[in-house]
Amino acid sequence: MKPIFSVVTVHFNQLALLKSTVENIISQEGFGNTIEYIIVDGLSSDGTVDYLHQFNFEKSIQKIIGRDNGIYDAMNKAIKIATGEYVIFINAGDRFSSNTVLAEIAATQPSADVIYGDTLIAYEQFTRIAKAKSLSKFWQSLPFVHQSVLVKRDLLINNLFNTDYKYCADYAQLSSLYGAKSKFQYYSKTFSVILAGGASDKGRIKSTKEVFKISKLIFNLKLGQKLYFRTRLLLTRVSLFFKKILPNKTVQQITQHKYKNK
Repeated sequence: MKPIFSVVTVHFNQLALLKSTVENIISQEGFGNTIEYIIVDGLSSDGTVDYLHQFNFEKSIQKIIGRDNGIYDAMNKAIKIATGEYVIFINAGDRFSSNTVLAEIAATQPSADVIYGDTLIAYEQFTRIAKAKSLSKFWQSLPFVHQSVLVKRDLLINNLFNTDYKYCADYAQLSSLYGAKSKFQYYSKTFSVILAGGASDKGRIKSTKEVFKISKLIFNLKLGQKLYFRTRLLLTRVSLFFKKILPNKTVQQITQHKYKNK
């Protein structure tokens, strides 16, 4: 039976986080039947390669071990071997919000090109729900978190990640699909639980510049929209400055207060 979902984890030197994610994925209802799992490791030096070789993998788990040209190149490798109707990317350390999320979606007999939901984001001292935004905000940023979106594999194979982008190839890919009138469907559920502080978080200035560049190409931005990005870049620089000079505990308190009523 062909799986409905291909879950992909791209990994490098985070074995403890990878183990927790693997445990979560293989506990999913439908694993081995409607769900396959693909792990892509860039020749980690922390024991991951031995772990992957020794793990009692079932036929529903595939592994790719070898050097790659970055996270998006590794994701493209997974897309090319995926056999599920939909593909979702779950990073090492991240997990699904429950062991029935994908089974519940499968029960609806989905047909949309892209299915997206909400995300629980875990910080050091607190968590918050990141609700998916209106698709009309696509020109600003991804309206949802990448770990909470399912995309048809047939679309992905013809729209692989552009590896020229270091931080936001996912935004470029999904914006292009949205601009091409692909069918997006919101599923009112928290899909995934993710750790705050991903690659785009750590390179916030560069990632914002990439989003700006991509948005100009796809959405033909007007003057006011361009001003939005320039203001956003300025505020990001101010925010990063204060994060450098303030104690981490204070930054956590400010961040928690920021999202308290959201």
